[in-house]
Amino acid sequence: MVNERELLSIIREMDGPGTIYNEMQGVYTSEGSPSSIAYNKARSLTDTTLISFLSDLLEKSKKESIKRNIYFILGKIGENTGDKRVVEILLQRIGLETNK
Repeated sequence: MVNERELLSIIREMDGPGTIYNEMQGVYTSEGSPSSIAYNKARSLTDTTLISFLSDLLEKSKKESIKRNIYFILGKIGENTGDKRVVEILLQRIGLETNK
């Protein structure tokens, strides 16, 4: 179970660096990057009590990448749980976004 503070941390981390340098292999990789770890956490979320918090956060957010992360999380919660409120929120918000 993720609380609201942890969820905010996941959203911020999703916006972070997508790659890290693996010294052993001598290459840049997304595996193990803060962003990759955050996306993996987001993919497994199933707590429907976070839906209203995420919806309110969307209303307040101005930064495009943060809103994209919130939409991703909402979509995953909807996909993982089948909660129809997610679809309603996404449909209501689509007309408000410039970058659809």
